Amino acid sequence: LCITAQETNYFFEQNSKFITKIPIIVCCKGIDNSTKSLQSEILKKYCPENLCLILSGPSFAKEMLKQKPTALTLACENINEGKNIQKFLSNSTLRIYTTNDIIGVQIGGALKNVIAIACGISAGKNLGESARIALMTRGFFEIKKMGIKMGGRAETFSGLSCLGDLCLTCNSKFSRNFKRGYAIGKKNKIKDETVEGLKTSLAAEDIANRLNVDVPIIKAVNKIINEEKSIKEIISNLISRPLIKEN
Repeated sequence: LCITAQETNYFFEQNSKFITKIPIIVCCKGIDNSTKSLQSEILKKYCPENLCLILSGPSFAKEMLKQKPTALTLACENINEGKNIQKFLSNSTLRIYTTNDIIGVQIGGALKNVIAIACGISAGKNLGESARIALMTRGFFEIKKMGIKMGGRAETFSGLSCLGDLCLTCNSKFSRNFKRGYAIGKKNKIKDETVEGLKTSLAAEDIANRLNVDVPIIKAVNKIINEEKSIKEIISNLISRPLIKEN
């Protein structure tokens, strides 16, 4: 079943009564903007007796269909059940690692899309490779800081589901989120396609405000998307922020 992170809540609200007690593996990466919920929280609300797993990591569907070597993370709170599904899904071209940090895996997968939009905007504005990598690196710090605050483990963010996926999404012309950011930077006509980072940026800013977490890049992306400020003004504001120690 192919649905986006913004459609998950509605789908399970309408169809949970028809779903048998089987494991459910979520592959979409995003935070529901209407409820500010993670995908696992939606599943637990509508299908509390079903085993919930999150499959995430650096991958493009087209490459997987061509059986290109890929490594992913499978998160499941019941690690023994997770290992069973790990064996079932793994094959000669797909290597799967397991973790029980279901929160950290989802935060990394969702927020890296927002940072990819920022990197795309940077590329579209011809700000240079150094600026793009700075955004990616400081964006990683924001993801990690926010993810730990939400209950994820620090080490999870250095793995495939966050750092790995972030590197892929922020550096590839095949990334829909990067391409959308690039189009925004170039002020090009935007093609209608699924870009999970758009809605997730709004949800992420709301959550960050509630948790009192400083995430200037994530907030900047949301302001650009909603045309609250110009890209030039946003860049100026980011550069002129108070100088601090790197941490």
